[in-house]
Amino acid sequence: MAIAPNPLPVWAHNLGGFPDSLRSMRVYLKVRSKTTTTVTFDPPCPFDFSALHPTALVDLTPYMQGVGIESLTLDMTNNTADIPVWFQQAWGCWAKDVEIKRAYTRQMRWDMVVRCEVRGCYTQNVQGSGPNHEGIEFSYASWNLIEDNICNNGGAPPIILEENITSSSCNVIGYNYVTNTDPSFWDLSFSHGSGSILNLAEGNVINNFEDDGYYGSSSYNTLFRNRISGQVRLKHFSDYYNMVGNILGDTWANTYETDVANYWDQGIAPIYELGFPNIGNASYTGTLGPTNPPDYHALSNNLEDCQQLDHNVKATILRHGNWDAANKHVVWDNRISDHTIPNSLYLPAKPSWWGELPWPPIGPDRTPMAGEIPAKQRFANGMPTPARGMTLESQRINLPAHDGPTATPKSQRKLQKKWTKSKKAKEQKGTKPKSLVNEMPEAPAPSNPY
Repeated sequence: MAIAPNPLPVWAHNLGGFPDSLRSMRVYLKVRSKTTTTVTFDPPCPFDFSALHPTALVDLTPYMQGVGIESLTLDMTNNTADIPVWFQQAWGCWAKDVEIKRAYTRQMRWDMVVRCEVRGCYTQNVQGSGPNHEGIEFSYASWNLIEDNICNNGGAPPIILEENITSSSCNVIGYNYVTNTDPSFWDLSFSHGSGSILNLAEGNVINNFEDDGYYGSSSYNTLFRNRISGQVRLKHFSDYYNMVGNILGDTWANTYETDVANYWDQGIAPIYELGFPNIGNASYTGTLGPTNPPDYHALSNNLEDCQQLDHNVKATILRHGNWDAANKHVVWDNRISDHTIPNSLYLPAKPSWWGELPWPPIGPDRTPMAGEIPAKQRFANGMPTPARGMTLESQRINLPAHDGPTATPKSQRKLQKKWTKSKKAKEQKGTKPKSLVNEMPEAPAPSNPY
């Protein structure tokens, strides 16, 4: 089952010709029981949709449960199969210690999945690049975990949530190492679709991050304690983002942010690109907003008619405790007095698989600020997948082309509890005070999925 606002709120928007009556913003859950008046599901819904005319979208298709693949190498060098690993309609499934090399198009695809994991995998050296060459891709997906993987020229982009008009919510992308990506693309993305919400990227070592706005909006997503040596590009309709405790940029950067069109042509190299309308260039025509809240309901649902620079992206982003190479110091939000950054937003302590490396590895409160993560260390040592007793190599079979366990993130609950006042209190005061988390309601503890 999915819970969705009906229609989209004014601060969300669909493109690609899809109307805003299409409920692209969804949180997927599993129904445990029902009566004539009550539906019991888990995980608990993490967002209060009550003011957004929520509706329940029920899918009666049977789900595969508790199925995983482990310790497997898929060598696709002489193969034109579209997707080496593809899970659909899955709950509590996983891929662990799987190597995929020389894939013809996509590497690994997960559609209509809840509480699944991709852990300790290695995607490398794809045969091509461009559209339909994504790496680890999740669509119609909630409460999944992508953790401790290595992507070495592993797709375009190597890790992505949402393709086309698909929903991805409440997922965690944690402690992955991404390198040697096609320079025309970016390393990690919450959204090439519409409706991405409440996702977390933590502890990753990547070059560029981009949510491209190509099919519509994304909102309330968080980047926490990542090492991002390139740019952070949040295109139009990317609202209410949180950037906390990240280490950003490198010697190439000379500006914190800019509104200048085609800024690269003028020698401007910003850490942040916010609100620009197109995937592959920094042009725009006219401006939009900001308004409170962002209001997109009167806009066209076609990208070519939405070429404005969207000032709502900058107006709604929360940036706190990030070091960047343009300023060469830590930038804090002066409305937030608390400068203590939690170790993690989804891990209660250093995980058992971490080893002897310092934890947390990344942040302005660490020395060095950008330390090692296990995935990067394995790659440097020539052991890209965790140690295993036997490696199985797949048979090279051409398939027809086609267009673990619990992975319930605690997400931003601890941070939310510490900094965010209740919505009721804000409404009584008639103001919207700045919090360290953009309106991220605290969810009850999840129940056991099995």
